[in-house]
Amino acid sequence: MREQLRDTVFWVVTLLHSVLGTCNRLRTASSAEKDKRLYGFGYNGSLPGLPHCDDVGHLLIEGHCLRTRHGERNLIDNTQDEHLRGSRVRVIATPCINCVKDLAAKEVREIFFTGSYANALGKEFIEEICAQKEIALQQVPVDWQEALQTILDRLSEPGGILYNSGYKLRVVKEKL
Repeated sequence: MREQLRDTVFWVVTLLHSVLGTCNRLRTASSAEKDKRLYGFGYNGSLPGLPHCDDVGHLLIEGHCLRTRHGERNLIDNTQDEHLRGSRVRVIATPCINCVKDLAAKEVREIFFTGSYANALGKEFIEEICAQKEIALQQVPVDWQEALQTILDRLSEPGGILYNSGYKLRVVKEKL
């Protein structure tokens, strides 16, 4: 039970970081977990001080926006090597070839990703890199409504910040 709750919380915390992404083609983020602790995060965004896709539009080259750095690259820059080595990396969406290579160079143990990105390239090469570097690569289905509801329910129990609020929050899944 506790492990499942921790996994849910870590996925949701990673998802929440994706809100900070500055490319509206796909807001994504990643996190590094080691020894049951989160050590770092990264979300996709432009270089500090440069314009964001959300403000000036995309810089598309061969169908890919190159204005931003990927969340995995920012995770690597934001996290000490010792915390990346042997870690589990969670990725919102599909990791690209360059990010997988960068994560492999830091000796991560697992790359778990959820969702997919229709514009992703090199699936077979990504799998080959992970096999050769003995990195577990796994797509994980996450029911976001269920995950968010689990967290809100937990916060509504005794000891939770919402317990004395007099109301309970519900997550509703609606078609866009």
